[in-house]
Amino acid sequence: MTETYTFSRALHLMRYGRKKMKCLESENNEMVKYLFVNECQLYGMTDDDIQFVANIHSRLIMGSWIEVKDA
Repeated sequence: MTETYTFSRALHLMRYGRKKMKCLESENNEMVKYLFVNECQLYGMTDDDIQFVANIHSRLIMGSWIEVKDA
């Protein structure tokens, strides 16, 4: 069973634990592989490149998050 986290805990793990996380409720799960924090800024990794994430949809904030391994 995969452990899930709230957005707050996922953000903490990304910021301080250097974890890569993904929301299970993301509407574009195929497009964004995972999110991570670098120097206190949130980035998303896609198939093409890394993009700065400026806005977060409420569905992501209220959703369940999992750690992405082997990314």
